[in-house]
Amino acid sequence: MRIKYCLIILFLSATTIKSQDFRYATGFNGFADNREYTYKYTMPQTIFGARIYADIGYKIDDYQWFGAGLNYLYEFGSYDSLRRPEPVLYYTYVKNPFKFYIGSFSRNKLLEYPKALLNDTLQYYRPNIEGMYLKFSGTWGYENVWIDWTSRQTFNKREVFLFGLSGVKNFNNLFVSHQFLMLHYAKSANKLANEYIRDNGAFASEIGYRFSENSYFDKLEVSTGFILGLDRKRSINKMNFPVGSYTQIKFNIKRVGLMQTLYFGEKQSIIYGDSFYQSTQYSRTDLILIPIKNEYIESEFILSFHYAGADLNYSQSFVLRMNIDRN
Repeated sequence: MRIKYCLIILFLSATTIKSQDFRYATGFNGFADNREYTYKYTMPQTIFGARIYADIGYKIDDYQWFGAGLNYLYEFGSYDSLRRPEPVLYYTYVKNPFKFYIGSFSRNKLLEYPKALLNDTLQYYRPNIEGMYLKFSGTWGYENVWIDWTSRQTFNKREVFLFGLSGVKNFNNLFVSHQFLMLHYAKSANKLANEYIRDNGAFASEIGYRFSENSYFDKLEVSTGFILGLDRKRSINKMNFPVGSYTQIKFNIKRVGLMQTLYFGEKQSIIYGDSFYQSTQYSRTDLILIPIKNEYIESEFILSFHYAGADLNYSQSFVLRMNIDRN
């Protein structure tokens, strides 16, 4: 009953807010991701479901607002194991050159990391950052720093959090990028004898060139660099630093695109990264089709070919996102 009364009070309070100070955001994300994997470090599966979110907030002034709402994922056919709605609760400050978030807020378009460091299932299962995010940007590029708290320490659960920083520096068509993240996997309050503290992450850096939009392609970008892994189980082994080269080619013409990724080097063991990078040689080719793209809706169909060692794997995915914001 208390929850019912709180919701009534919240609704009545919202109706007293001036219309120009009221903001809302709502959206839908439907996805079908079929992974026909036979590579020993990957899991074949089909991820099929939909996510909906909504939050309402109050605009304090031209630069600050806060919001609250819910984010819910339903995986088709999972009637017997329905997930709990995830809270959306945040404060935002946006004034050039700064952007700051604290709370539980959408990670969409805030972090641009290679799949080797942050895999693409995060958008399905963990779309929110629960922590803080700060970005400093300009015509020269941007830098950001963030922390994402994934598990609070209890008697039975370990303390786990991710933190990182990334950025891009632009020099006309030339650019230099870097991404760093570290997962800190601590002990539970119980401190069992078989528990250990683990530090796991990676640093990546690339130099690339963006060809002019006046060229034949709508987008053509070539970059190359390296990935340096970081992994240590304290009191068990020393820090391990696997390294490898990382190259990407991206282009698109109207609603058709291609992305080619190549990795050569030592096996990576990045916990939140794509498990294909546990191969010493990995090639991924994405053929991309964009059926719908307008002010509110964007969609992608991607046919992917994964070549890891001597193993060829396939995946197909379709994603449709709808976003409606009133700021």
